[in-house]
Amino acid sequence: MENNEFQASPRDNVIFEAGYFMKAKGKERILIIQEEGTKMPADIGGNIYLPLKKRNDISTITADIQYFLENRL
Repeated sequence: MENNEFQASPRDNVIFEAGYFMKAKGKERILIIQEEGTKMPADIGGNIYLPLKKRNDISTITADIQYFLENRL
């Protein structure tokens, strides 16, 4: 990525709410869908992100979401 390209980042409230739910429900029960190219804070880390390549096409992640719902909740 070139230095002059814009990289989107989540709103502050999204980061706050993710932290809240990680504490309340446990990190293993949280899944954040991250649109490709979006900057995410490193300190949240771990394997709680599910990458989404195209905003309008969730077909590439539906199986992963289903697995998460069936096995983590």
